Amino acid sequence: MAMESAKPLGRLGVMGLSLLLTSTLGGPARAEQGPKRMHTKEEIAATFKVAVLELTLKNFSDADKAAIDRGQLAQDMRNLANDLVPGLSVLTANDVDMLLQANNIDPEKCEGLCAVDIGRKVNADFVIDGSIAKRANGEYRLDLHVWAMQDGAQKKGIAPTARTNAELEELIKRKGPELLDPVKRVIDQKLEDERALMSEAEKAEEARLAAEAKAKEEARAKERQAQLDREQARAQARQDALQAKEDAKPRHAILRKVGWVTMGVGVVGGLFAGYAAIQGKTIESKLGNSNSYVNQSDQVNASNQIPTLNTVARVGAIVSGAVLLTGLTVVLWNQDAEESQAQTQLAVSPNGLVLAGRF
Repeated sequence: MAMESAKPLGRLGVMGLSLLLTSTLGGPARAEQGPKRMHTKEEIAATFKVAVLELTLKNFSDADKAAIDRGQLAQDMRNLANDLVPGLSVLTANDVDMLLQANNIDPEKCEGLCAVDIGRKVNADFVIDGSIAKRANGEYRLDLHVWAMQDGAQKKGIAPTARTNAELEELIKRKGPELLDPVKRVIDQKLEDERALMSEAEKAEEARLAAEAKAKEEARAKERQAQLDREQARAQARQDALQAKEDAKPRHAILRKVGWVTMGVGVVGGLFAGYAAIQGKTIESKLGNSNSYVNQSDQVNASNQIPTLNTVARVGAIVSGAVLLTGLTVVLWNQDAEESQAQTQLAVSPNGLVLAGRF
């Protein structure tokens, strides 16, 4: 019998072959998946929603109600929940009000198990409600409760007393954490359950990620500490500079006095040089007048004094100028920068250098 020629597989033939291989090998090959990452505590906390209802008032007159800030007390409880359970989804006051209005619920007429109904309608996992009752002695009894929507049971309750609204706020800060214990236990349990389901590879991956997170946090902490150290070093440097400036003030004051004395000496020398120059000019003018001297010897003596007086005038002017400039330099050099800038000014005028200001 002649062999039939092989025919190419069509689409159906390819599909049939694929099905045959699939059934023979036990199904399509699955891509190897890496280990799952375990959720952090904050991520698990974010899956739980908590609603804090405004506190109701009992045995209060209309006038007494003004002494209690119910909205702020409820907000203090929300803030406490956010601080103590990072990541927890705490409904804001506006969210609670909108959800209550949407469900036609009056929280003033609802307490206890009614809070469970509210929690379920607003899709909360936990509800914190309570009341403030005024006693005959003027004290306020604060009743706070935590309800779990899963079984509708009250999980925790506290009932401390206070005398003022400020004391009520302080009570919430001190006693409020007890209310959140059931919430934290549920989150911790879910974290443990998730950890128990992890494989060894997943646990290793989680450990690696935790180590990386810890290393990053340590690096950030070191950077924060380094920044603090740098700021402290700069502050210390500024303090040292100010102290050095304060320590140098007595020395500068002494040197300024020396400079003023030196300038005084230079002024006196300049006056003496000027006097010598004036005397020389006076004698020259007398020599020009034949009647100024009676004796020939007096005229000769006067004539001999002129070169000496001129020399004294020139040398005195140079020396006194140098002394005066030295004293001025000492004064300016040892003056505080702020005082020098604010009180003195050296300028050039047509007649020479002018130092103006207060010394």
